[in-house]
Amino acid sequence: GKLSPLPLRTPELAEYSNISKQTYDVAKVQGVLQQLKDEAPEIMLFLKNIECIEVYEWLPGHSEPTCTFTCAVSNPSPELAHHRSMFARCSIASGNAASADTRLAVPPQGSTFLMNLRVTRHGDSMDSVHRTFLVSQLKGGGTSAELAANLTQQFGVPLVPWAAVAAEITPATCPLSKDKSEGTEHSHNTAAGTQARGRAYCFLPLPVLTGLPVHVNAFFELSSNRRDIWYGADMSGLGAARAQWNAALLRHVATDAYISLLEAAKTHLGPSLAYASLWPSQGASATHWQDLVSALYERVGPKPLVYTLKAAGSNEEEPPFPPWLPPSACLLPDEAVQRSPTLGRALAKLGVPLLGLP
Repeated sequence: GKLSPLPLRTPELAEYSNISKQTYDVAKVQGVLQQLKDEAPEIMLFLKNIECIEVYEWLPGHSEPTCTFTCAVSNPSPELAHHRSMFARCSIASGNAASADTRLAVPPQGSTFLMNLRVTRHGDSMDSVHRTFLVSQLKGGGTSAELAANLTQQFGVPLVPWAAVAAEITPATCPLSKDKSEGTEHSHNTAAGTQARGRAYCFLPLPVLTGLPVHVNAFFELSSNRRDIWYGADMSGLGAARAQWNAALLRHVATDAYISLLEAAKTHLGPSLAYASLWPSQGASATHWQDLVSALYERVGPKPLVYTLKAAGSNEEEPPFPPWLPPSACLLPDEAVQRSPTLGRALAKLGVPLLGLP
């Protein structure tokens, strides 16, 4: 654990302090703890070992502190621990590689897994929320591994071509059991409108919304204030190298992890609005994140990741093609087809693979 003291310093004391002019009263400390509670699930998402965050408050007249909040992994297992520690193993392997050629010889490695979190606010009656995240992670090879080998020598620290993508797939409405003695349990609402608030991570969340419907974590080079990733096309020297590294992570590693996440999500979510909401929109994010979107749509053409109109809900007999097809094998329905479900089903029955749209 880590102890982070926040001194209760009044404005009068802060004025004469040689350490800090920042004041902290009880209300400010409570605000910091409330922010921790609000962000705890996202904080835990890409951590390697931590399985529980708890907040305690020592109330006046009590002999010991009282737990007011818990966020814990609710599906712990050796398999999940193995998934979550994959970056550590890859990082050690990269650091132990004797040469750049050795690092390049290691093939890409990846995995996809579910992580369930239970968020409990303690009080007169406990209120628990269950949230489920689908995570896809990848250590890249090829171009990204080659760049990592070259920049490792330039930066003087071992770089790991690593990225992970996570999407919340908690059912929007899934009431769980209610017991008056234990409080209320329910699932976190993930309506489609909230799905585009993806954040950038460098293992911990950065204060940046990417405009993507997923969270993106990678071994990024960060800006000088450590609030965003380093990017820009008008740089030179180390600045240009850092921007090149981040661009390679997005285009060659995060993109492949994203595709793997979509492949797993179609099994968990099926042809649904929840699945469709995981696809990013062109132009909805900043330029450097748009590079990931462009790379994604360049590569998904041959992947069976889109569903046809039949899969989207028709009760007619099966059309002469699978419900999941590559985008390159589908036709985009025009406005007339979108306005007439009957016409869409008729065309599907004739063997026209129409792309299912939400």
